[in-house]
Amino acid sequence: MPSKVPDDDGLNTNLEPTRAYAFPVSGGPSPARTVELIAGSVPAIAVEIEQLLRRRLAGVSALLAGITVVLLLLDLATKDPQEPPVAELLRVIAFCGLAGASALLFSKLELSLVQLRWAEVWVFGVSGVFILVIDQLKTGSYARSGATANIVAGLKVDVTCWWGLMNLYVVLIPSSVRRTALMVAIMAIAPIVQLVQWRIEYPAVADVVNLRGILIIATIMAIGAGGAVFLGRAIGALRKQALSGRRFGQYRLKELLGAGGMGEVRLAEHLLLKRPCAIKVIHPNRASDPTALARFEREVRAAAELTHPNTIAIYDYGRAEDGSFYYVMEYLPGLTLAELVELHGALPPERVIYLIRQVCGALAEAHARGLIHRDVKPGNIIVTERGGAFDFVKLLDFGLVKPAPDPAVARHVTQENTVAGSPLFMSPDQSVSGLVLDSRSDLYSLGAVTYFLLTGQPPFSGRSPMEVIVAHARDPVRPPSQLNAAVPKALEDVVVRCLAKEAKDRFQSASELDRALACCESADCWTHERAANWWGDKGLEKRNGASRAIST
Repeated sequence: MPSKVPDDDGLNTNLEPTRAYAFPVSGGPSPARTVELIAGSVPAIAVEIEQLLRRRLAGVSALLAGITVVLLLLDLATKDPQEPPVAELLRVIAFCGLAGASALLFSKLELSLVQLRWAEVWVFGVSGVFILVIDQLKTGSYARSGATANIVAGLKVDVTCWWGLMNLYVVLIPSSVRRTALMVAIMAIAPIVQLVQWRIEYPAVADVVNLRGILIIATIMAIGAGGAVFLGRAIGALRKQALSGRRFGQYRLKELLGAGGMGEVRLAEHLLLKRPCAIKVIHPNRASDPTALARFEREVRAAAELTHPNTIAIYDYGRAEDGSFYYVMEYLPGLTLAELVELHGALPPERVIYLIRQVCGALAEAHARGLIHRDVKPGNIIVTERGGAFDFVKLLDFGLVKPAPDPAVARHVTQENTVAGSPLFMSPDQSVSGLVLDSRSDLYSLGAVTYFLLTGQPPFSGRSPMEVIVAHARDPVRPPSQLNAAVPKALEDVVVRCLAKEAKDRFQSASELDRALACCESADCWTHERAANWWGDKGLEKRNGASRAIST
């Protein structure tokens, strides 16, 4: 059973898989990956994550405020004559800042995820600045009085404090690996910079802390930072490891079926119905990303609205006890069209028509409901067996779906200077910044899929995503019959019309495309019996393929 998602539809290419790319209009830096949001979307999942982050931050700020009070009381009880009086005032200020943040986070005042992230910076920033300022005051006092022993002892305390702060952040604050690494790096570098400044400013420090000492402390902080990041990754790994025997509501998780940048799909079983299903779980390190959460929720809601038999069915949707988000869909053992071509080569024209007409039905319903898929590609179409019918098609992955625009309103449905989709199968419309997309963009992509099934290769290729996008918009397509002489003229005309550069020159609806395919001379030559025989000959009737409903 495959355990990972093949690169870019199973093709041997260096192109990136399904992503949203951002390209400058003219010149500029290299493309940066982005994921777009539906205009006006307010994901309910993000609200759940905000609540989790808010509870964690409230607890951490209260804990740090309590530690500040304890330190203040200890200083008052064991008054150090060399400590400047302003240190006590600073402790009071730090306590007020942390206590205020705690009170705000524990209050009923509504805070957005962005505001919570700023609160996170405030809580850990106040703590870090407090440590730095107190150390600066104490070290200056010790250096002026010649208390070098106190300087060395203070450095040991500093290292311990920064280690504790780093691990507190990693263990308790849900965040991405990149953000965690950035925060931990700042905490690790800050004391080293301060120590170098001390050596320059105070001769007493230079006398007791030489360059070798600085390297030792830098090494200790580096080890602490690396250990903190490793600890964060280990916590995530343990969480994933626990998935194999964990319950999500009424579902028991089993083995991994596939994984991508957005989440992973696992085989599961309903505890009461004993029905196999697939559960898509969002990656824990993406749980704090509002963009990823919006995309995750959009995929669930868009797919759940559709009832066509050739669209994947969504059974359930929810949140686990540990805060992980998931949705439950039908389990689809079978092959994606990308795998089908990779394993068995180009398909006969009659079978291509048989498969593509089913996709037309799924798209027709989606378009009638005002939804544009925007990522129709071989990797998002699976061929399976349902109810004894072989070569049954299911359209997957609505992670890039968007509402179709109102023709009466010139409303952009993509962000400025961005395109979203898979370059190998993406319409020229999607590469034009600010262009209002409609259902004909999906029909172009479906034409590219048809071309791929007939010839074994996409209509255009290149060394980079940009080259492919430009080719789709500029270059004439090579007729599929030049690559596969078995392609009949009528079917070739249908494919070429789908791949027209201008949307007005394509088929205007999925139903119109379906009727055109039905009129091709080999449309009725692939039957249920031939499909069953093909699967039987290949020994694939019982194949347990991976469900590909993953946003990669």
